[in-house]
Amino acid sequence: SSKREAAMLLPAAETFSTIEALLDGTYERYPAKELAHAWAASIFDDHGWGGNQGQITDQLFRSKLDSARDAGRELLGQALGRIGSRIRFPRNAGTPIVVFNALSWQRTDPVVCSVSLDSPDLRVTDADGWPMPYQVSPAEPGQPAAARKIMFIARNVPSVGYKTYYVLSRKQTGKKEAPSIQISNQVIENKFYRITLLPGGIKSIVDKELKLELLNDQKFLGAELFTMRSVGNGAGEFGQTQQPTMEEFDRLSLHKPTWRQCESGPVFTAFVLEQRLPTCTLRQKLVVYQDLKRIDMEASILGWNGAPYREFRMALPLKMDKGIVSYEVPMGVVTVGKDEMPGAAGLAYGSVNYSQPCNEAHPREVQNFISASDGRLGVTMSSSVAVCDFMDPTADPVTYPVLQPILLASRKSCHGLGNWYLQEGDHHYRFSIFSHASGWENGYREAIQANNPLIPVVGPAPGTGLSLPMEKSFFSTSGNNVLLSTIKKCDDDDQVIARCYEMEGRDSDVQLQLPVSITRAELTNIIEEEGKVIPSGYLNIAVKFGHHAIETFKLFPATPVRAEAGGR
Repeated sequence: SSKREAAMLLPAAETFSTIEALLDGTYERYPAKELAHAWAASIFDDHGWGGNQGQITDQLFRSKLDSARDAGRELLGQALGRIGSRIRFPRNAGTPIVVFNALSWQRTDPVVCSVSLDSPDLRVTDADGWPMPYQVSPAEPGQPAAARKIMFIARNVPSVGYKTYYVLSRKQTGKKEAPSIQISNQVIENKFYRITLLPGGIKSIVDKELKLELLNDQKFLGAELFTMRSVGNGAGEFGQTQQPTMEEFDRLSLHKPTWRQCESGPVFTAFVLEQRLPTCTLRQKLVVYQDLKRIDMEASILGWNGAPYREFRMALPLKMDKGIVSYEVPMGVVTVGKDEMPGAAGLAYGSVNYSQPCNEAHPREVQNFISASDGRLGVTMSSSVAVCDFMDPTADPVTYPVLQPILLASRKSCHGLGNWYLQEGDHHYRFSIFSHASGWENGYREAIQANNPLIPVVGPAPGTGLSLPMEKSFFSTSGNNVLLSTIKKCDDDDQVIARCYEMEGRDSDVQLQLPVSITRAELTNIIEEEGKVIPSGYLNIAVKFGHHAIETFKLFPATPVRAEAGGR
């Protein structure tokens, strides 16, 4: 959704705009007003969706969220382009692809970018000239054939930084690597997983490193799409969360659609299945990487006719008899049955009383991921949707975890004169699955990465001050449990704010490597006031982070950053 995209784009735009201003030595191009307007638009919507003639306010809410997303894209693109223009590229190396990482740890992930080269033969290399495996997708409809998209795996891209690659109009030389994915009788195997397909879904995923089965196919297949009746109760004024019911229940495996291979190459192999239902066509795409321990699922609801009171979900049934479910919330994680407030929420207003105990409420709103573990195994799924369930909603429910992103629900506003949310048309969703040692702590970074893809800048225009190397980190933390929220210009003066939070519930001594040399640093409250001087080096801060802490640091650059023209 626009809101979720804006929530990822705006912090990155804020961070890299600040870094660009520090490199420039002035805030003259820092988009303070644009960022403020975009942030305001991103939170403009409130609980008042729907209601009496709600389509009017809903359209305003939607336009605000779209504008926030679009501003985030534009501002981030401008900042990255200007940073890229400062890099010293060697001559005759090819067209540079500068791959940016907005997250505060080093990472290895797929990169997708468009290239416009006339030659049918391409060569992709790293900064040292070593050839990189890559895979070409055809140009989008209406685009020239030369406007192809390529994917390659960018390895060890620095935290809050970048790494440079090159693409040339030249045939790839050297011996081609043998494909690491083997396919036989609906069994897909790479060095990480052995995946068995069945009509309608996935029967088995075996983690070859852990030697463990991920799925329990007793009731649902893995990644199986299904639909139920879902009347809903609008804003939830009726005591407890409504659950879907079995009327007109349907699932892909009942129709037995078969998988077919749709793409294959040096980077990934993909399979797709498709099934027509009375109300829509369901499409599921499975992506298995040659050399990455990650499985991507792309679900689509096509030509949805807007039938009322229907809900679509995707099932990931896990082979965990006593699985513990955790999911991301803003700047933290909730473990189901452990971290909820005790009892029920209680009296709301008038005669409305929320009677359901909080630890029994489901589904839940998630940020980037939902995860389950049982002491042997952990499985974490990134989600492109805001609401996920973990309990089987069907008749005779199973007791093991069934992670379920809720894709679409066609509901009516709770107001008697309110509008319908039928959402006719096409809908697309993306999820990534990661298996790992037990504990959400062992898989959440990869899931956050999947929702925050690496950002390529192809052929940045050369600038005048070519001062940057081909690879650089602007900010990092020594503790994996401490994550960066943002780097920004201070609201009240020309200093720099960095905000971080502790994710895993551990007290830690942490070194923060800074994007600028400083004369001093202050620890402030979250609204950047009441600063207290803390020990700092020229390019770092040593700080004690308490468990679950959110800390805000005010940095005083050694070389003052000039205010924008005309003052703040």
